[in-house]
Amino acid sequence: MIRANSVPMRWQHMTKAALLPAVLLLFAASNAFGAVQYAITDLGTLSGGSYSSANDINNSGQVVGLAGIGWGRPFLYTGSGPMRDLGTLGGACGCACDINDSGQVVGWANPSGSDNDAGPPFLYNDSGPMQDLNNLIAPSSGWVLTDATAINDKGQIVGSGDNPAGQRHAFLYGTSGVIQDLGTLGGASSSANGINESGQVVGGASTSAGQRHAFLYGASGVIQDLGTLGGASSS
Repeated sequence: MIRANSVPMRWQHMTKAALLPAVLLLFAASNAFGAVQYAITDLGTLSGGSYSSANDINNSGQVVGLAGIGWGRPFLYTGSGPMRDLGTLGGACGCACDINDSGQVVGWANPSGSDNDAGPPFLYNDSGPMQDLNNLIAPSSGWVLTDATAINDKGQIVGSGDNPAGQRHAFLYGTSGVIQDLGTLGGASSSANGINESGQVVGGASTSAGQRHAFLYGASGVIQDLGTLGGASSS
């Protein structure tokens, strides 16, 4: 940051003179066109906590994230009243990462006996307590899921986990309980970060050269390397 007193006085005056008309113009434009006015709402934190962070919001205004009690716990804010502690899978902490328009929440939460930031992933809805995703997939799949990062309105979930070969790969989970391995870009690992209503998945994957690249996975069943910008090695 450049301190004001480190800038020559003539530049300070020129900057103020140049900015003032622009600010007035923006103010006039916002009034003339009736721009939407926004307000910041403090969602607070969980009882006894000192911090919170919001990760996602659905079209009903429900918000999920992490609120500070110890390492942090997953919360749901419904638009009125205090945020709700979603609990854990028996351990001390967790985090809610995404919520769809049906109010289904995914994230990770500690099992019994664990108190640090490690999975497994969970699925939560108002009909009952959170469920370990590993208990919902077919036992014969051979997967051990470690985190869930996103869920769409069809209930499809993406994240990462260890496949039957012990490799950390991005997965796509459907309502049928089947786990789909999204593969890599020629390297050893991948992770999924988001999914849209068409089932397209984005994330990052390692290449055969050992670089990490952004990917797009679509209905064709092929993982696509999105490349990088300007010759950079990663994205």
